[in-house]
Amino acid sequence: MPFFFAFSDESGKHKKERTDKFILKNPYYCRSVVLLEADDWIKLKDKFYHLKRILENIFAAEEKNYHVSLDAKLS
Repeated sequence: MPFFFAFSDESGKHKKERTDKFILKNPYYCRSVVLLEADDWIKLKDKFYHLKRILENIFAAEEKNYHVSLDAKLS
């Protein structure tokens, strides 16, 4: 029997009785759920952290280059 992870999110405002005034101020309400099997979630998590490490290295290199070029301009 597979094991699932459920991720849910809500956006907008919910009210059981929706008046015209409420709808004008809050035109939408959306609730979503994503179901992933545990094996798929583990693969996705691993890919996410791999991408995160790559981006951290890119941003660190860009920050270093920024400081070097800034120091050169101030000299």
